[in-house]
Amino acid sequence: MNKLILGNNKILFFLLLFFSFLSYAQDSISNKKCNHLIYIEIAGTGGIASLNYENNIPLKNKFILGFRGGFSTVHIMDYTCKFNPDLIFPLAIHFLYGTTHKIVVGSGQTISVIPVADLRKSPIHTRSVNFSTSFTIGYRYNHQKTGLFFGCGYTPRIEKNKHYKHWGGISIGYAFK
Repeated sequence: MNKLILGNNKILFFLLLFFSFLSYAQDSISNKKCNHLIYIEIAGTGGIASLNYENNIPLKNKFILGFRGGFSTVHIMDYTCKFNPDLIFPLAIHFLYGTTHKIVVGSGQTISVIPVADLRKSPIHTRSVNFSTSFTIGYRYNHQKTGLFFGCGYTPRIEKNKHYKHWGGISIGYAFK
């Protein structure tokens, strides 16, 4: 039980940290326009597929600072065939360079909350909270008139901060101001 409480506190800490960066960055450069993106990423830091929101803040000389938060799930049913989905939250900070064609470099944490069997307290279900460090290096194309964009990249991660895994992803979505 203490492990579950500690895991929930870590999730809360990372979510508060993520949103505090968003609010601080918006207040400090409120005279500049921010780009907001909503997109689906196939593979990538969120696992098999994730729905993401991103806030990009223009800096100087075509540099952009981006903050990303997403949601994914792999299994909807748990090991007892009951509705009890895996919850996956990719969070990242990255830098982009360019206007229409962009280079993306970043890092973040993927938080996975997965149901597990507790054999000592059967049939009580517990959840395991795992953190995986993710990295991104990739390319993004933004169509300036329509707001549609496409991205692809190499997104390796250190699963449970122990095992290095090669991974890649493709994203497609819509950017708006």
